[in-house]
Amino acid sequence: MSWHILITLLIFGASPVSAVQTDLWTLFKDRPLPAPFIPASQSSGSGDKGGKQSSREQDQPREKRCGERKMRIMFWQQDGSATPEEGLAHAEALGADGVVFVDCRCDSNDRGWLYKAKQVFGDFAFVRSFCGLFQLLGGSIGGTAVAFGRGWQRRCVTTAGDPRGWGRMSTTKISGSINLWIVGLYVAYPSKDSKEGYLNLQKDIMKRGDAGGRMPVSNGELDPDKLFRDDMDKLMADAAAARAEVLIYGDFNEKWNQAIPGAWRNWSMTHPLKNVLQSDSNSPSA
Repeated sequence: MSWHILITLLIFGASPVSAVQTDLWTLFKDRPLPAPFIPASQSSGSGDKGGKQSSREQDQPREKRCGERKMRIMFWQQDGSATPEEGLAHAEALGADGVVFVDCRCDSNDRGWLYKAKQVFGDFAFVRSFCGLFQLLGGSIGGTAVAFGRGWQRRCVTTAGDPRGWGRMSTTKISGSINLWIVGLYVAYPSKDSKEGYLNLQKDIMKRGDAGGRMPVSNGELDPDKLFRDDMDKLMADAAAARAEVLIYGDFNEKWNQAIPGAWRNWSMTHPLKNVLQSDSNSPSA
């Protein structure tokens, strides 16, 4: 299969969850609903504000409220090869309330993604997409996309893309009795062969000085992986300041169950994070 669900990390304090069947209702049931999210009519939108409600949308019924039931989120590593339709079809079969896609190689405010996501989650779905890095011969690599519906879109406040614009991650902020930040991230595979590979494209930006700030170096070379962890440190600090719980779905390109922890597993242990999958399994029911 071309999709796989990988490591899920949850900051301590919330109930244990699974990658696909995530029971988050207890976080939201005692908090009043915010105003319904109304998407822009022609764009998925990367900002916080939606467009005006069209007359066609006004005539359509609202999505049903989420009720007292489990919230299911599906994480999908598209790997640049599978189609978004394949992932969305699987999400629909699972009855997922939301999806987090990484390495989907989409455009920012991708109208195609907006249209396809609405086919599954309805016209009032909360839909966002962010592009990755462009390659010289055309195409791109990286990129993230999210979609939430079935009543849960009314809890979505905003989705922020990669702070560097590289398409490594997205953060969807959901309002409830606590604030929940859902992060999807994709760590570049450590390949040194392809100059157009995701890791080397990031390294080239760092070499040009376009990334801004002081660039980390490991073993005498610029280290995009370390830079990503530094950026994630900033996100975790922001989440703590906002008193938000953090749920991380990620393809870390690292063996999580090896005897000697890798760099990302070590990073997870420096924060109060718990691996709720309990294994390095790709099983959707882990």
